[in-house]
Amino acid sequence: MIKLPDSGALGWETMLEKALDGICTGNSTLRLVLMFDELPYMLQKFTVNASGTLHVQTTALTILDILRAKRMQHANLRMVFAGSMGLHHVLRDVRGSSIAAEPFNDMPSQPIGPLDRPDAVAFATHVLRIEAVSVADADAEDLAMAIADLTGSVPFYIERVVSRLAELDHRVTSTDAEQVVRRQLGDDADPWEMEHFRSRLGVYYPGTTEDANGDAVGNAKIAAAVLDDLALASEPRSIEEVWSAVKAVAALHDRAKIVQLLSSLTQDHYLECDDSKRYTFRFPLVRRWWVLAQGLQS
Repeated sequence: MIKLPDSGALGWETMLEKALDGICTGNSTLRLVLMFDELPYMLQKFTVNASGTLHVQTTALTILDILRAKRMQHANLRMVFAGSMGLHHVLRDVRGSSIAAEPFNDMPSQPIGPLDRPDAVAFATHVLRIEAVSVADADAEDLAMAIADLTGSVPFYIERVVSRLAELDHRVTSTDAEQVVRRQLGDDADPWEMEHFRSRLGVYYPGTTEDANGDAVGNAKIAAAVLDDLALASEPRSIEEVWSAVKAVAALHDRAKIVQLLSSLTQDHYLECDDSKRYTFRFPLVRRWWVLAQGLQS
């Protein structure tokens, strides 16, 4: 059991500042890296727990403001913010307070993507060996390449595919890998936890937008319509192409809404765009699941 000391008259803001100051000045010859995993989720919980009151908005931004100030004050302090939820959503939720809402413009963004294909093939080969998957020598290279392609070179899914292949009692081939992926994506038990790509749209895109008929359309529904269109597109699509398709489905009249949604969906790792601002799904496996889950296949 650990009993935290009584802070007395000090507020949490002062305690946080003093703690960071003490760590940095007491280790002035060292480069200190403060890593926060799921920081956006923590900040969002402040808002959710108190129904988005001004006090909670201020609390979230005060934390970010203090962290920024300490990065500026101490040359030996670096910070890494990580999380499955984008920080831009947190800023959207708390921008109504009086504190400056640009607490990250001194920190470069570094998206974490899939492995390069040669590395994905090497990783698949390694995991196949570790899991003792039965595969003929002549098929081993083709199997590793197939797994890399089927999973979009994402390590998490490579491991999941190989773990299923390890359960088979015969020599495994690329056909088995394809069957594993098809079964897992179509399983309503959702063994690969893909449903969060759909369910979190309601969290990421709350509220409604007025359509051409004056009716309120959920922003999450509009985001899903964008993803539906891109999931079926054979090639990356321009903003105008997506706008034309979605406005026909959702009776929208505000093109800027689609422009903003495409940008947000890209920041949330659903989509990616090329130099010509043409959009497609970032992960082929997620696109494949989306088509199945939304019943879009013919």
